[in-house]
Amino acid sequence: MRHRFSSSFPATVFGVVMAAALLGACSSIDALTPSADSGVGKFLRGTTAEPTTIDLEQYRKKVSCPRVEILPDTHTLRVTTGGNEYEEGVVRYQATLATTARECAPGSDGKQARVGMAGRALSGPKGAAGTIKLPLRVVVREGDSVTYSKLHVVTVELTSAEPSKDWAFVDSDIVINNPEIAKILVGFDEKGR
Repeated sequence: MRHRFSSSFPATVFGVVMAAALLGACSSIDALTPSADSGVGKFLRGTTAEPTTIDLEQYRKKVSCPRVEILPDTHTLRVTTGGNEYEEGVVRYQATLATTARECAPGSDGKQARVGMAGRALSGPKGAAGTIKLPLRVVVREGDSVTYSKLHVVTVELTSAEPSKDWAFVDSDIVINNPEIAKILVGFDEKGR
């Protein structure tokens, strides 16, 4: 009785032998994992330069950043021609402080903070086209102490074609010594007009 072998028999034998060799090599994971400074490691890294170590802790650190609070009764500013601000027809313009945002980063003398504020300004019945000034105060209170207080004047140009306009402002000069006990307070300061 004659046996016939197909022409792929040598290839099949070769494949089985290679698979057995690879499985034997898998028993030692170190054989498959080249070090970073070996020839294979340099090839895989794409460079012959010495490998560097990255300090992962610098990416894990969280910078605490105090919340921003709009002080009660300071989120709206109404400027009138006189009399009671709720009287009909006396409002020249009105502005609102609607949203806030903050960003903190480590600084040389504490935490550097940036606080953003945004809102809308609109002309009232007694308003006219022109530039209006919004007195905006930013305060940092750390415990019982005020460590930062600054009055900013934000200007908004209202026109007859655009009697209502969004405004935004960022205070980038804030330094916070102890963010764990700090509060950032913002609002319109009518005394600053």
